[in-house]
Amino acid sequence: MRSLAPPVAGENRPTAQQAYTNAETAPPSQRRTLPPLESFQVISQRKQRYVGPTDESNWVLPGRLMVGAFPGVSDDRENDRLLNSILSCGITTFVCLQREYDPDAPESAWRSGAAIRPYYPSAVALAARHHRGRRLEFIHFGIEDCSVVEDDAVAAFSRSLADRLRCTDEVIYLHCWGGHGRAGTITCLLLHWLYGLNALDAMARCQFVHDLRRVPIVVGSPQTQTQRDQVCRVVASSLASDKLAAADASDLARRQRAESDERLRRQVAARQEAARREKVHRENARQAAADQARRAQRKAGSVWHPSRTPSPDALPTLLHGVAVSDENDPRGANGFAPVRAPPIPPSGPIVVQTQRVKAQASKPTASAFAPPPSDEVPTPPDVPVVRKRMASNQSLHSAGSRGSMTAIGGHGPPRKQMQMPPPAASEVPRGVVPRRPAGGAP
Repeated sequence: MRSLAPPVAGENRPTAQQAYTNAETAPPSQRRTLPPLESFQVISQRKQRYVGPTDESNWVLPGRLMVGAFPGVSDDRENDRLLNSILSCGITTFVCLQREYDPDAPESAWRSGAAIRPYYPSAVALAARHHRGRRLEFIHFGIEDCSVVEDDAVAAFSRSLADRLRCTDEVIYLHCWGGHGRAGTITCLLLHWLYGLNALDAMARCQFVHDLRRVPIVVGSPQTQTQRDQVCRVVASSLASDKLAAADASDLARRQRAESDERLRRQVAARQEAARREKVHRENARQAAADQARRAQRKAGSVWHPSRTPSPDALPTLLHGVAVSDENDPRGANGFAPVRAPPIPPSGPIVVQTQRVKAQASKPTASAFAPPPSDEVPTPPDVPVVRKRMASNQSLHSAGSRGSMTAIGGHGPPRKQMQMPPPAASEVPRGVVPRRPAGGAP
């Protein structure tokens, strides 16, 4: 047997929502199944399940919580019959809410009616005799009849009982003197902690099952207005705490989401910056490798700088069909006699200048165009320069020029030019001397 003193007011306690959800969040080894709350219509149809074993008792939660009157009388036989009927329902824990209960009251006092009989020793003896293996417990929380204690104390006590129902297999018998006022107050708070009911719903259910007793008494449960007011205050305080706790939880969740989003944004930005730096590093490394390879190729002589040394493949080779004339040729009377252009080697650079043709004839060997070992511009080898001059239109239209162009242009062997007879004297205008053909007799 043990006595549970009222807890200290103002101690930390969980909210109603936390107490209600402990059954879901508790480990499986500590979780116990609570019976569901049935509707009043179902309870009316199955009211035998809510009727207690005595005339002044009833089930609030069938199989887990029974509420009733004081289970002891001064007569020994009636006392044993009353206790044995309660123990036969599986009761394991007796919760006494009577301040006037004295577990050490002498037998003379309770037999004379000066005190109430301590029933727990008799219950233990009956359990050992008829229910072997059952261990009983006794909890005492004294409340003045038709009165209340501090709200924090009664809230803490009711929560402790709710935890026992939630986390153990105990079957509780909760009683005061008649099982109306004090027991009804704790019952309403248990319904709030276990199922989250508000004050009005909890009191309505407590009253409904209270009226299903074998000998119903027309009395409220909770009995007095003071007790009902205490139920409303405790439940309202719990719900307000729930709202504050929910608001705090919402703010905490919002801050956590904001911090998580900020961390994610920073991680993404860091990855993007790392990728950008890696890309720049790769580009710089690729450019450095290309520059190094280009310098190595230039130093080895496998590459010519395009702005310093012209490539032979890029030079024009269109002089094969162009008529040129040597200004030092003595055969031409006016120095513009057409001659055949010298053959151009298969390979080798040829530079064309304005009104002049500078032909460079060199052997197509690799040494002639081999680059120097350094970056200096190589000097082309000395090649005899043949100065030519393009034939004038007059020479090209002359008889000899047409033959030369035909021969030079590669259109076949030179054809014999027809000698035109000189015009008659009568056909020549006065004062004009006839022109003599080139190469003719004077």
